[in-house]
Amino acid sequence: MSNEHENKKTGQLFNRDRLKQYFPVVLLSLLVIFALWKWGIYWFDTGPNLIGKEAPEIFYRTESGASGSVQDKNGTAVLLVFWASWCSNCLLEMPEIRMLENHYSNKGLTVLAFNVDESVNEVAGKFRAEEWPRNLIFKFDRTRLQNYGVQSLPMSVLINRKGIVTKAYIGSQDWLSHEMRFAVEDALNQ
Repeated sequence: MSNEHENKKTGQLFNRDRLKQYFPVVLLSLLVIFALWKWGIYWFDTGPNLIGKEAPEIFYRTESGASGSVQDKNGTAVLLVFWASWCSNCLLEMPEIRMLENHYSNKGLTVLAFNVDESVNEVAGKFRAEEWPRNLIFKFDRTRLQNYGVQSLPMSVLINRKGIVTKAYIGSQDWLSHEMRFAVEDALNQ
């Protein structure tokens, strides 16, 4: 009698041989999903729809002691970057964000890089200072992250000179690409 016939007879959906056959595939799939979650790679939008709306307020204090807020930056375009030092994709994109900042800062772009969970001491030494955005923010009200829908990292939000969100990006980006430069120039011209 075949296994298939036995399964039908006993009411079993799968026999042990079938389970053994599919177990590695299921395990590998779960590991891939976990890895995608761990490194901040998402294929769906997790945040609120911010595009076209006024940027939610975040008050912060820099390491030098200066205080500020996102709304204080009206009149300049702002790129908010939400990141963490344990997020490998976040770290990989930092030098490109600094290059973008270097290119557009004299045209009115301000980059604010909000570290969601670390202190400055834990980040120091991972890169040379010239590879980090100029404004690394460690002291801010983390409950405000909900207003931006920060659920995965990295996440970035581009705000035009009027304080309106023009783009939101989940996951790492090619910050030196033509598309990103066009988005920044668009925010600078609004």
